Amino acid sequence: MAKHVPAENNPYGQYLRSELQLISTVNDSYLSHDHLEVHNEALYFRDFMARANSYGLDYLGESEFSTMVGAGVSRDAYQQLNTEIKDIVRLEQYLDFMRNRTFRMTLLVKQGSAVLRNVTGDRMRSLWIAAALVPTGLCDPATTAGVTFQSATGQGLQTGNPITKAALLALKDCFPGALAFAELLKVARDRLPAAHRSSVTEDQDSAILSNDLLVAYTAAGTIQLFAASPGATATPGDQPVAGAYARWQANTIPVLTSALHESVRVDDPARLLLPFLDGAHDRAALQRELHRLVTEGKVNIQRDGQVLRPEAGDEVIAQALDSILLSLASQGLICA
Repeated sequence: MAKHVPAENNPYGQYLRSELQLISTVNDSYLSHDHLEVHNEALYFRDFMARANSYGLDYLGESEFSTMVGAGVSRDAYQQLNTEIKDIVRLEQYLDFMRNRTFRMTLLVKQGSAVLRNVTGDRMRSLWIAAALVPTGLCDPATTAGVTFQSATGQGLQTGNPITKAALLALKDCFPGALAFAELLKVARDRLPAAHRSSVTEDQDSAILSNDLLVAYTAAGTIQLFAASPGATATPGDQPVAGAYARWQANTIPVLTSALHESVRVDDPARLLLPFLDGAHDRAALQRELHRLVTEGKVNIQRDGQVLRPEAGDEVIAQALDSILLSLASQGLICA
């Protein structure tokens, strides 16, 4: 159908081709679950919420919070809808129409729960923050020069506030680790010159940083927030530990759940070694396990395109182990 239905000046043909392109790039489990699931009934959001209400549940929000504040529609459209529609479910339904949204990740609460929808920057102060934003140009936190920080997916956040620039640099340095807001504020202020700390109070910096982080989270979706430390670290220790769930997943599949609640794909050497990252195996024990995997032909170590067959204790094994551990840590799979 995608091949033979005309696409030029034909929205239906264009839609079919875009669907075919999507399906061609995903794995079989996505196709099975999202398109061929036995229980798969399409509903308008309003009808879904009517069913939820009948079971004593109310709408809280979306796990992708940025979609609730106008992401994907023009600012004028969002302001008009938000002004004219006071019922949150009806507003969300109209936003679905505006975006042609076909997939939601909705959070529900018991009816009667207190839901505060006026989200302000002070909400940031009880949370942990993680971000891997890289400045696209020269970044001097001591100045008020504007800098764009960009994520790996191309999302950007522009700021000229010294405290925010210093905080984003600190978050980049500790990623995939996270920092509690109070610690982040302290680390960021310590990065700024004494002249800043003497002229701007900690409370003033706290207000600026919390508001900027709220913008980064709601508008740009460039930072991650947690109610508690996710526990990831960029530095594997002498007895590295991976999360118990990721270790269990690694026994059967290459797509694992990181400490940052993300799905990450790992290669076979990392997947086969990961179950041994239980805190009971030190580096020497892990090297022996990696050598066994190489000897059994389950893992290949290559150099300049040549497959190596190193002996136990060979420096090549130690180097390969370091590479695997650093890769796993960068993906949020090693716990602090």
